[in-house]
Amino acid sequence: MKHLVAFGQAKWNYPLSRLTSFGIGGQAKAVVWVNEEVCLRKLLSYLRERNYPYYFLGQGTNVLVGDHGYPGIIIKLGPGFSRFGVLFKGRDKVYFKVGAGIKLSRLLKTSLRYGWGGLEYLVGIPGTLGGAIAGNAGAFGHSIEENIIEIKVMTKEGEIKWYHKDMLRFDYRTANLPPGALILEAHLGLVPSNKREIMAKMYLYFQKKKLSQPLNMPSAGCVFKNPKGAFAGRLIEEVGLKGYQIGNAKISEKHANFIVNLGGARASDVLTLMGLAQDRVLKEIGIFLEPEIKILQ
Repeated sequence: MKHLVAFGQAKWNYPLSRLTSFGIGGQAKAVVWVNEEVCLRKLLSYLRERNYPYYFLGQGTNVLVGDHGYPGIIIKLGPGFSRFGVLFKGRDKVYFKVGAGIKLSRLLKTSLRYGWGGLEYLVGIPGTLGGAIAGNAGAFGHSIEENIIEIKVMTKEGEIKWYHKDMLRFDYRTANLPPGALILEAHLGLVPSNKREIMAKMYLYFQKKKLSQPLNMPSAGCVFKNPKGAFAGRLIEEVGLKGYQIGNAKISEKHANFIVNLGGARASDVLTLMGLAQDRVLKEIGIFLEPEIKILQ
């Protein structure tokens, strides 16, 4: 384990509550921040040879870490995976490449600075570009698949592969990536636009989010995927669980598909609330709620 420093910055017995938007969870055996592809490939080889479990963690905005932590290695992409560059710029379209480790907030600021529209719907969504692509993030009737041209991934065997958008079979909250693959870079397509119009759209979308979501409370975003033809939050509200609290975890009174950490909440509290919502909705309405957040334990 001491050799992990050969691949990047490493910290042992690191509390994962510091790396997740929920602010919940125990320690990982180690966390490694990697800045180069070659180091990432060597790290994966090192971990495979020793049968060490590992997990790729972005900004931790849709992850619930168990109270006992994670018994393996957490891998995070460092600043070296947040680079940005223009591929093509025309009158009616712009193609650019960007590292998967870039925060969505920084990506939006960059697109606004250059006057490139098409990503405004992502405003207020936390996390990194890689996580957004893997989960086909979106809002207001749009999703990231609309802007993808192709993506670069590293397989669990350490191979570099490119996938054109048509090869990925994007679906609701999924990109159908090969198991264990990590997104390294993406080529995106945007449209040259008026900066004021871009800013106005972003402002409008963000105000709508503020009105309907508990953005000021620690959470992991939407807990469940929306079933076909329905909304998870409305279903949870229909069965009387909006505002229901266990320990210091609470189903938000603002949006029932959010569970918020009131301070010191435990993962077990959140999991109990999730199970209760699933059981109640299934029993009373006949719909199974599939988790959208990832459970890491």
